[in-house]
Parts: sequence; C-alpha cells; structure tokens
Amino acid sequence: LVLAYIGGWSMVQVRKLNAHWASQRHEAVARGSRRVVIGLQLFGLTADLLRGIGLTAVGLAIGVPLQHAVLRSFDGNPAVMRAVVVASASAVALSAVWKMFHTTPYARWLFVIGLAVGLTVAVTR
Repeated sequence: LVLAYIGGWSMVQVRKLNAHWASQRHEAVARGSRRVVIGLQLFGLTADLLRGIGLTAVGLAIGVPLQHAVLRSFDGNPAVMRAVVVASASAVALSAVWKMFHTTPYARWLFVIGLAVGLTVAVTR
C-alpha cells in the first residue's frame, strides 16, 4: 500500500513536470508544431517509463528480502494462513467500500441493495 501511495504521488509529479515542459513550449504547441507535440509526448512517456522502472526497482529491492524473511519465520499453520488472507482481503474490501461511499452518488443505497440481493440468493440456494 505504501508503494501504491508513492506511485500515485510520483505520477502526479511526472504530470506536473509534463505541464511545465508544455508551458515552456506553449507558443509552438499553439501553432500546432507537430515536432514539438511529438517531442512532448515522448518526453512524458519516457519520464513515466523511468518512474515505473524506478518504482518497480525500489519495490523489488524492499519486497523480495522482506518476503524471504517472512517466509523463513513462518511456521505454515493453516489457521494462521487463513487469518492473514481474510484480514488482508477485509482491509482491501473495506478500503474500497469506504472510498466508494465517499465519491459515488447513491453508493450507500446501491451497496445495501446489492448486499440484500446477495444475501437473498445465498440463503435461498
């Protein structure tokens, strides 16, 4: 989740950089200079590619050793594995629901209706 946050933040920074580059070439873009527009697109795509490569490298550099450390210390108890999976899935689902409720009109009603239909189908089967 931390890496996703950093990815979102870095994407905004690349977009600001793209806007800065475009504002420096405003006159040429306004004239419809094909060379300048293509150049801006290539600069933006290259900057995003480098951002993605860097973010992936950092994620792997941190994640792989962390994964190995966790797997070395894990005893393989099935109850613990289920608890970890359920806790992780619940955290992601609750986060998505929270975001949806605060950004989508009528989301609460749609959620309640969907929950009712789902429970009805589950109970009647």
